[in-house]
Amino acid sequence: MKNFDFRGKHIVVTGASGALGFALVQRFVDRGARVSMMARGVEKMNELVGSHHELSKSVLVIKCDVTSVASVNAAFDEAVEKFGNIDGLVNNSGAVHINSFRHSKIEKLKNVIDVNYFGTLNVTHRALEHFVEGGFVCFISSIASLFPSHESYTYSNTKNAVAEFARCLSLELRPRGVSVTTMCPGFFESDFLKGNSTLPLTMKLDYVADKVVSGIEKRKDKELFPFFIGFLLCLFHFLFAWCPSFPHWLNNNAVRKMYLVKDSRPHIDPSKELQIRDPFGFKHLFYMIPFAHK
Repeated sequence: MKNFDFRGKHIVVTGASGALGFALVQRFVDRGARVSMMARGVEKMNELVGSHHELSKSVLVIKCDVTSVASVNAAFDEAVEKFGNIDGLVNNSGAVHINSFRHSKIEKLKNVIDVNYFGTLNVTHRALEHFVEGGFVCFISSIASLFPSHESYTYSNTKNAVAEFARCLSLELRPRGVSVTTMCPGFFESDFLKGNSTLPLTMKLDYVADKVVSGIEKRKDKELFPFFIGFLLCLFHFLFAWCPSFPHWLNNNAVRKMYLVKDSRPHIDPSKELQIRDPFGFKHLFYMIPFAHK
């Protein structure tokens, strides 16, 4: 396939009220595209567009709850009526919940699944009804999708499910000339890390947005970045295959020696038990970014 040309194209971006979503909107408009911005936070999107007057003629702000089929249908009806058929879709909506499984409320876990996975299915299914040949579908997954993660079960699981869904969808859409791209970034200056953007090895938002746009433009199948994390992932997946107990050893030994802190949660006596200061598990061995329990 030839590189994707954004000029005059209609692109839909979900989660457009977030930092990455809006950064992508700006880059698409700069390349000559018309963009339908979809998210629940209409006020936030209007505020963002209002502070960038150059976007006003090229974007359409639409309220959309990706977990509601009725809301998704109404949003796409409005987008198609304004800008016509769809040339590209960026599935950027996401939710995260950090806690141990036994102390998580099932409603919060279900919400992450509904937003990250079923929301992606709802949006993609509706968008494809209006897709044109030669378009693209982009999924924003995460490096977390490739690791067993401590205290972020549903986030990692759903991001993995999205990546696998993208692989299957590619088999269906490639013959129609529609490329499917999955981007798996590491930590970056997102809304989730708000207030922690100076953590070591946290990628800049502009860098991540540029990588996503470049991946779409070059019609890449999948990209993990930063590069050295992708390399380590390949190495450790090989080790997992030959030694299934390896992640447990790494989590219980190497990481514990680096991030041992007392846990102040009431169900544990801090004087008797130590917990790893790292809700995402052993992958912070590579990132060197400890997070405290909340």
